[in-house]
Amino acid sequence: MRDRIKKLWHYHRNRRKPAHVTATIDATGNDVRVLCGPASFQIRSPEHDLGQREHFDFVLFGLAAISMSRNMAISLDAPVSQAGVDTIKGIANLYELWSIPRLAPLRVEARHVVEEPQPRKATGTALCLSGGTDSLAAAVELKARGELTHGVLIAGFDYPDFTHPSFLDLRQRVQAQADLLGITLVTLETDIRATGVKWELLHGLCLAMGLHYCAPLIGKAALAMDFTRGQDHIAHPWGSSIALTEKMGTALLPMIPVGAEYGRTDKIGVLMREAPELVPHLSVCWQTDSGGSCGACPKCIRTRLNFIAAGGSEPDIFAQKVSIIDALDGLAKPRKMSKIRNDLIFMVDIMQNLPEGDLRNAVARQVETLRRAYVGTMP
Repeated sequence: MRDRIKKLWHYHRNRRKPAHVTATIDATGNDVRVLCGPASFQIRSPEHDLGQREHFDFVLFGLAAISMSRNMAISLDAPVSQAGVDTIKGIANLYELWSIPRLAPLRVEARHVVEEPQPRKATGTALCLSGGTDSLAAAVELKARGELTHGVLIAGFDYPDFTHPSFLDLRQRVQAQADLLGITLVTLETDIRATGVKWELLHGLCLAMGLHYCAPLIGKAALAMDFTRGQDHIAHPWGSSIALTEKMGTALLPMIPVGAEYGRTDKIGVLMREAPELVPHLSVCWQTDSGGSCGACPKCIRTRLNFIAAGGSEPDIFAQKVSIIDALDGLAKPRKMSKIRNDLIFMVDIMQNLPEGDLRNAVARQVETLRRAYVGTMP
């Protein structure tokens, strides 16, 4: 009952009269400053020249995240394409259907819609690269299909900025991944997260902003999926939703979800079989000062289990290797529903791929704890 009252409170709070703001753009080369009152932000490419722009469609995605997070009705006074406007309308319709209590309606309008630009000559595909399992497996898949040309790494999401020591450490590993894949790594920097964007629910829109920012370089964008379509049924709308990703492309820059056909253990299996040279550069967690993989946090424990469940051994990428069984038995039940859902998805995937034995039994105990917490919230 308490959770129901809390959700209704959030729902009605986010349906109050919105604040009306006009957003403008101050662009100097690759540096784009979006002036949006108390929610102004910047996005730039510190190292790459992206050339001339005919429109600023990418800004629409960032403003959409801000609008829903801060209950703002935003009018953008900058050139955007009709294709971008149509895409934002489709995204607004999707969130209206989902009726997420913590989000306000998406209210972004464009004052300056330009004619559709001429088709670009660029034909490559860019994928957001985080250094983790999902994006690395997606990169291997796209490279095998002969499509992948660029990786996009964005500072300001997990680490504050481009100069943060942990980001520089992460960038070094992702650059090594890009070099082995034979693709160009484009590094971006943005401070949009500091505007108060509700990250768990809306980080997909911020990733899309980064990919659309790179539109002058590419002909298609791609996002790695956290979950399979079956898993999305439980996780939805948290994480990188397949349905949302399919909506975030435009007629000028299509966007595709990659990796929705297989779970985390199968993705590790792909890396072990098809690209073992990439495994030493895998980034799992952000629990260390260097942005590496601690080996002891829940995410690292799950990834160590993924390697075992995929039929391999644990790689030497973890700072420490505590007992997996002891770590599992010592895990506290998560309280947030989003974490309960995500942990259940990942642990069931591991359990279903492990052979019988003590390790599987320990995972099964954790699955039962999570399942009871999840089932208790179902209608």
